[in-house]
Amino acid sequence: MEGLIYLTTGGSVFLLIWAIYDTLRETSEYTDLPGEEKVPLHLRILLPYARMIGISIASSLGRKEIDENKGISFIVSFKKRIDRAIIAAGTPYGLNAYHFIGMMFISSIIAMCLTFLCTIFIGWSLNIVFSLTILFGIFFFVRPILWLRDKVNRRGLSIKRHLPFSLDLLTLTVEAGMDFTSALAVIVKKLGVTPLAKEFNQALREISMGKTRPQALRDMTERVDIPEMHSVTGAIIQADELGASLGPVLRILSDQIRTKRFQRAEKLALEAPVKMLFPLVCFIFPTTFIMIFGPIVLNFFLKG
Repeated sequence: MEGLIYLTTGGSVFLLIWAIYDTLRETSEYTDLPGEEKVPLHLRILLPYARMIGISIASSLGRKEIDENKGISFIVSFKKRIDRAIIAAGTPYGLNAYHFIGMMFISSIIAMCLTFLCTIFIGWSLNIVFSLTILFGIFFFVRPILWLRDKVNRRGLSIKRHLPFSLDLLTLTVEAGMDFTSALAVIVKKLGVTPLAKEFNQALREISMGKTRPQALRDMTERVDIPEMHSVTGAIIQADELGASLGPVLRILSDQIRTKRFQRAEKLALEAPVKMLFPLVCFIFPTTFIMIFGPIVLNFFLKG
């Protein structure tokens, strides 16, 4: 009974802290001044060491697997996937794959040390101490991957939200007589500091530096890597190659993306009750049963 109380209480406190942290993080996205992301103090301190650790680990493991004639090593393919994910996330804080690999090991080591010291100070048994230390070490080793995936999903969601409006505005400007690059420049000014505006601005810079428009759009699609952007750039490139008018094509694409957005919102609304079952069953129901039946069980044992 006491173990269940401790478990449910600890889980409730963890969920409360996580909810507060997530709320503050989302709020900071709208209250910070526009511009580049500010690197937190702890990252400024740890990133140089993380890069050195990441380079040493990647080079040593990659060389070892190549010496064993395993072809393309796991660490090389993992580094490429991390590089693509970081680019899709908008290169937060100027990170690269070496920073990321090093931070995985550093966060795991710090978490293990703090967990070991705290549990020893509390006075728990060695079995619990080592179990919690290993558990927190594994969790914080995987935590940077979860953080990066969350960044990629948030950035992709922001691009999906702004894409229909951008296509509508692009349609109006193109039908009004502006060329494609000038219309993109107008959209960049209207969108402000958003991920989609940054991608359009980078595509405009690449075009101004001599890259062809289809190649700049393909590169932007590879950076963003979402289905909606693939369909938009593919249709624009095809219309450009065939010499067709961009206005009707962009209007159809905007309607399709807006329809997919509404369908996704309906899907999330239908999934919400199912996702609420786990916290209800694991945290709310046990505490409710303890509060209701706990005194009855104690009175039964005391009288017995």
